[in-house]
Amino acid sequence: MITRKQFLSGAMLSVVAVPVAAIAAEPTATQADLPKAKPSPKRLVYTLRVIAADTLQPLPDVEIQPVYAGRGADGGYCPTRTDQNGMAEGVVVGPTADGPGVWQIYLNPPKGSKYRYTSFTTPETMLTVLPDGTYFPDTFRLALKGT
Repeated sequence: MITRKQFLSGAMLSVVAVPVAAIAAEPTATQADLPKAKPSPKRLVYTLRVIAADTLQPLPDVEIQPVYAGRGADGGYCPTRTDQNGMAEGVVVGPTADGPGVWQIYLNPPKGSKYRYTSFTTPETMLTVLPDGTYFPDTFRLALKGT
């Protein structure tokens, strides 16, 4: 066996010549042996509720705009409207590859409403989706105009 030592920028490198027969006898790593990347998390569908800040009653026809606020956020959103019970089923958010996901929530009331456009953009008020898929809060209050 031939060995050669070489100094490179203060570091010592060792190069070892190995007989070809020894290389052939060594087991080689296959694709199955390599570590696998975790699959990216699926976008999950959630149900959110919108209530009035003054009466705490459910509000129909409110547009919910969830905007991802984590790393790599692109500012895009997929709006959903509340039904007659103030429920919006099919809000598309989910845990992200970075871990728990945080979502800014923007509520847009119907035209002519006594309520105003309301945003939830601080860490205390944003929608948080945990890696296991649980989330909080599930209810958001739409503010009155003039408040």
